[in-house]
Amino acid sequence: MLGKYGLQPCDIKSCHAGNRFGRLQVLAVGVKGSYRYYAICKCDCGAEKAIRVDGLKSGVVLSCGCLQKEVSTKHGMYTSPHYSRWRGILDRCENPASPSFLDYGGRGIKVCERWHDIANFISDLPDGFEPGLEIDRIDNDGHYCPGNIRWSTKQSNSCNRRSTRLITHNGATRTAKEWSLLLGGAHGLVAERIDEFGWSEERAVTTPIADRHENILRAQQKRWAGHVKTPKRETHPKAPRTVELDGKQVTALDISKITGKPVKLIRKQLFERNWPIEKVLMKG
Repeated sequence: MLGKYGLQPCDIKSCHAGNRFGRLQVLAVGVKGSYRYYAICKCDCGAEKAIRVDGLKSGVVLSCGCLQKEVSTKHGMYTSPHYSRWRGILDRCENPASPSFLDYGGRGIKVCERWHDIANFISDLPDGFEPGLEIDRIDNDGHYCPGNIRWSTKQSNSCNRRSTRLITHNGATRTAKEWSLLLGGAHGLVAERIDEFGWSEERAVTTPIADRHENILRAQQKRWAGHVKTPKRETHPKAPRTVELDGKQVTALDISKITGKPVKLIRKQLFERNWPIEKVLMKG
């Protein structure tokens, strides 16, 4: 098979026999020269063709060419506002190189065989389309097929995700974002209260937003969380220095009262200049 296309056998981890890209099923992988990797693919239309691997991985090539021909000539739907939606659905469900593949095709979400034809896809779309609306699957774990899609706003669509946190209070179920907006706070207010501050769901969705002063305190607590201050060393009051006078221990203050000299001067004379007590007691 490879010799027919002038290719030598090789092993590519990201593309091997059995992989599917759009309408193309990989049969074998080979190399031409030193770096040009090709995959021998069989298209759903029955055609067999050697296609550059980088074209398959990037999602640019989804068929042997029949898909583009059907869209642009037979159906004339290339300019349809739903064409990019259709291509996007096929890409994230059937192209392993798509950034969204793990959340769709990687977890088993498929596009029904009927919708591989864009004409069928468009004819099966529900009524009510308006510019700005998006396709949303009713069952988030279900496939792209008739009966499991609806038109929704971007905000509603983002709420219908596995990662969306739903909170029920007093019989009403809303997302954490919707509860936050009802309180008049930022989008992540309720989630922050639960995840960062350990609040219960009930407290998080019923407590009014804090005033400016409380927000400042919360920001300070968050900033210094986990910070351990070095404990201050215990300080002990210093015992006053004394000298002996007439068999008693006296302080500089005591001598100041006797001589009338300033206490600072007496301390300097006694403890810095080391004068004898008799000299310190002399006036003048």
